[in-house]
Amino acid sequence: LGYIPFWLAAVVVSRDVVLAVAYVMLANIGYGPLPVHILGKAATFALLYAFPLLIMAKLWSAAAEVILPIGWAFALWGVGLYWWAGAVYLLQVNSLFKARKNR
Repeated sequence: LGYIPFWLAAVVVSRDVVLAVAYVMLANIGYGPLPVHILGKAATFALLYAFPLLIMAKLWSAAAEVILPIGWAFALWGVGLYWWAGAVYLLQVNSLFKARKNR
């Protein structure tokens, strides 16, 4: 609807696609989901604040000057933490594959 830029949604969804592939690979060798990491929780927190704030800034133009920078701060931190958490998860997946290979 134009409230959130396409690239922002694409960056968030693409990380989930990468991890979905990794989880399928883990399931194929008998591993369940990885433990939740604090970075993932922090990223989710930031993004859950960012999206409503960005939408609110678009809908409430009188307050957009205040709301928009806060929304973008949460969005950019959230995306950064989201991908950092994704990298941590991929490192864990790599460790599991290496451990399995060395058996």
